[in-house]
This record gives sequence, structure tokens and C-alpha cells, in this order.
Amino acid sequence: MFAIDGSVLNLPQLPTIISHFGGQPKCRGGKIVYPMARLYALLDVGTGLIWQSSLEPDALGEQVAAAEHLSA
Repeated sequence: MFAIDGSVLNLPQLPTIISHFGGQPKCRGGKIVYPMARLYALLDVGTGLIWQSSLEPDALGEQVAAAEHLSA
């Protein structure tokens, strides 16, 4: 039996990271964005071993990432 789990990571504010992962607008104005990524893992529930993992832009969404894991 497998499970898919995800976590959101805050990333450094570097131009290359922002261009790849995108970001969230600053809450109180300004042009700074907070880059975020989602870390996904396909886990074997019985052993706790990770079978697959990926680091994707936060905008990808959990359902899309889950479908990609299951089709691989």
C-alpha cells in the first residue's frame, strides 16, 4: 500500500529560484515575492520507504503531482 504526502517549503529569494518556482506576493505591499515549492513523496506505508519524490513549484497543485507520481 502506498501513500502520497506533500510539504510546502520556503525558498531563498534569489532571482533564479523565483523565475523557476514563482512566489507569493508580500502581504503588505512591495514587489518582493516569497518563493515556495512543494515537496512530494510516494511512500510505502508498510516500510516507510520513499519510492519517489519531487520538488515542484507551489502552483502545480497536489492532485496534479499525485497523478504524475501514479503514472510514473
